[in-house]
Amino acid sequence: MKFYYFFLLLFLLVYFSSPGYAVSLFDASFFENGESYTELAVLDGKEQRAVTTYERKLFNGKKCYWITMEYEGGRDVVILDDSLQPIKAIKERDKEGTYEIEYGEKKIVMKKNGEVVKEKKREQKKVYLQRESIFFCLRGYDFVKKPTLQAVMVDFDFEAYDMEISYVKDVVKTTGMGSFDCHELLAGPAGLGKIFAARYKNYYYYTKEFPHYFIYYYNTFMPLEVTVVSNTRMENKEGLSSDDQ
Repeated sequence: MKFYYFFLLLFLLVYFSSPGYAVSLFDASFFENGESYTELAVLDGKEQRAVTTYERKLFNGKKCYWITMEYEGGRDVVILDDSLQPIKAIKERDKEGTYEIEYGEKKIVMKKNGEVVKEKKREQKKVYLQRESIFFCLRGYDFVKKPTLQAVMVDFDFEAYDMEISYVKDVVKTTGMGSFDCHELLAGPAGLGKIFAARYKNYYYYTKEFPHYFIYYYNTFMPLEVTVVSNTRMENKEGLSSDDQ
């Protein structure tokens, strides 16, 4: 009997120290295949529209979540596993070529036009967020029960940095689509970055009720605003109640 409990304890230690334990923070039950929304981004007075689509498709023989964003002059694709951790990200720009980020078990490989330009160590116990997937992934994190999320943000500038994303308060957010009861989230640098880069603040707004639609984003340093101006799933269903599944 003592040996049984010893091996049970050993199993639990191995299981909860594995990469899967760190990334089980997200719940993908909000997902609906084919959901698509149009966002309007405003930077320095210039407007750009993008259409983002969520799909469930095969990648290397396994079902994965695909996020595709199409905009004038390019397209971004992020592929996530079942735990909403990134597997691969691709940016195709008409004038610049193709950027790729491949997430391996032990390292992250960054490429431009097929050539490796940078590699970074991947720490298995950390949560990773590809910047272009954050609007999607944060829908699946319970900021009510766990008000702060620590993550490593990776972008197509081939940089990776520690971020802290926290629940701030509940607010009513009004956009061109109407008024919504939302969770306001704040993302910024973690650790010493809080001191040296305090002005880099990002605010995200998601509907409180399931399926926690992304509504609005802005940051304080560029400044950049992103507003969802239409969503096929919201338009096809009445209301935003948790019964709409």
